[in-house]
Amino acid sequence: MLIPPNPITDRTLVDKVYEYLLESILFGRIAPGTVLNEVELSRIFNTSRIVIREALVKLVTSGMVVKNPHQQARVREFTEKDIEDLFDVRLYLELLAIDKIDRLSQDKYNFLKKLIVGLEVEISEYISKDRTLHEELVKLANNNVLINFYLQIRDQVQMARAFMTTRRPERILEANREHHILLDALLEGDKDTAVRITRQHVESAKAETIMWMRRSKEFH
Repeated sequence: MLIPPNPITDRTLVDKVYEYLLESILFGRIAPGTVLNEVELSRIFNTSRIVIREALVKLVTSGMVVKNPHQQARVREFTEKDIEDLFDVRLYLELLAIDKIDRLSQDKYNFLKKLIVGLEVEISEYISKDRTLHEELVKLANNNVLINFYLQIRDQVQMARAFMTTRRPERILEANREHHILLDALLEGDKDTAVRITRQHVESAKAETIMWMRRSKEFH
């Protein structure tokens, strides 16, 4: 079970607990299917069960945690259909964003390039920067409705991707090559290449995530 590395001192306790748990789920430190016991969490975070309960409600709302009546909250487990649905919607939204981007400015290109990191960093840093990179690309579409829809599924997609990324780090190198090609294409206004590489990037991530899910089931 997660133990917070730093004391909770600012913002609301609910938000702090929520953020600790969310990051731990996204970065794979709390595995899918893990029961989130309110009593244990209140002891770990040194706060009331009311605070824990409200943080868990936020996680349920975001789709990261499931809770049935009269049962404890549990970190979401994905089915293959969940993965198919999430990545298909992600692809549609990212392709729509790419279609709305005319051309990257040099400053934005330089900023986004710095978000592409490799195996020299901790996996949590890679996941965090990759998450930011895709969010920033969608924001370039300048469509608030599109952005809101994307943010609704972003963390669920990231959670599913973490399942794959932590098992084959070499995928990071492949994803980075795709990111570089995509940004270069957007800088040059090459929409065809940008669309092609976006589709390849998302479809590859979906296929590999499903593959690791199947292997995990066979192992168990």
